[in-house]
Amino acid sequence: MNRILIIIVLLLSVLVLGSYLFFMIFAPKGQGGPLPILVAPSQSPYPYSPLISSPAPLSVELKVVRVEPNEDLSLDHNPVTEIKFTFSEDVDLDNFLLEVSPNTETTVNPDITAHTYTISPKKFWPEGISTFTVKAGTKSLSGSVLKDTFTYKINVQYPKNPPADADL
Repeated sequence: MNRILIIIVLLLSVLVLGSYLFFMIFAPKGQGGPLPILVAPSQSPYPYSPLISSPAPLSVELKVVRVEPNEDLSLDHNPVTEIKFTFSEDVDLDNFLLEVSPNTETTVNPDITAHTYTISPKKFWPEGISTFTVKAGTKSLSGSVLKDTFTYKINVQYPKNPPADADL
């Protein structure tokens, strides 16, 4: 009888030790320590609220952050001055609603600076005040929209004493 009892105790010891070694060898790495106690949401001490996904992300309003050169009509700018508009995010060039007055053919190119676009005349800005209007409805690549129309003015003057070989 003692032999049977010793064999049973020995088998239980081997079973417990074997289970422990098996767990230590094959358990996922980095998860040492006791296993967490799982609690059903209804028994949780914290209020349960399932995650609710929004159908569409909320878009932030697009804004004009800076314009270069600074608007100062007392300063004279040359007829090839580049205007740089910096926005709060990248603009969709297909939805960049820009008007230039007096009507002048322009090019709009992304600048090396983030969210900045350079507006250049194809030839020259006309002499006098030029007005640049970025209209409400201009869109960013993420879908944000410019809420309010933005107006910028620059005073363009031709050189008073141009070189003899200048083609103006």
